Amino acid sequence: MYRSLHDFYKSDEWRGLRSTLIAERGYICEHCGQQILFEKSEKGKIPLTAVGHHKIPLNLQNVNDAAVSLNPDNIMIVHLKCHNLIHEKFKYEYKKVYLVHGAPCAGKTSFVERNKGRSDIVLDIDRIYSAITYLEPYDKNERLSQNVFKIRDCILDMIKMRTGKWTNAWVIGGYPFEAERERTAAMLGAECIHLEAGREECIANLYADERRIQHRAVWEKYIDEYFLRAG
Repeated sequence: MYRSLHDFYKSDEWRGLRSTLIAERGYICEHCGQQILFEKSEKGKIPLTAVGHHKIPLNLQNVNDAAVSLNPDNIMIVHLKCHNLIHEKFKYEYKKVYLVHGAPCAGKTSFVERNKGRSDIVLDIDRIYSAITYLEPYDKNERLSQNVFKIRDCILDMIKMRTGKWTNAWVIGGYPFEAERERTAAMLGAECIHLEAGREECIANLYADERRIQHRAVWEKYIDEYFLRAG
């Protein structure tokens, strides 16, 4: 018995069926017809950009009806971005939350930019710094960290309570400690997406990003601190 949609989407039954359908249908998005891309996750290289979309939308009344929730004929395999478009077109209530985590310069923001929809909201600490200081991107004045974290907590609360008419929420952060990550995901009812990248790859990404030229030393420190904490 699933007590919430979040419980259903975390279940082995749903995840197993989703993986089977993705493989059976040839790793092709059934909305746009394009190849499904792969991303790295905590469980290895799997198609994180693929979503199982229910043609008959799930709700608390039908989530425990396997003829609806686990019926392959009611499920399309689509890109995350296409899923957003489908829900926006038909005004479906969705409100799914993704916790996108990994080292600094691992590509978290780029991943979200590729996959978010127009009606999604994004919580990104770097963007909050820019929004309240008018400083150039990635120039983080840590004297203002208390203000930034207060704003972050306010947005987290809105996401937790599903306040507003957004479709999906994307929470971007390092979260090197598993306990903290799992606690935050549980609080938000979020699915975790790990953008895996080693230190050398992150350093290479840092030096390839012209927006961070003036702040490379600081961001190298952030990268080193992340891997030190992550062990």
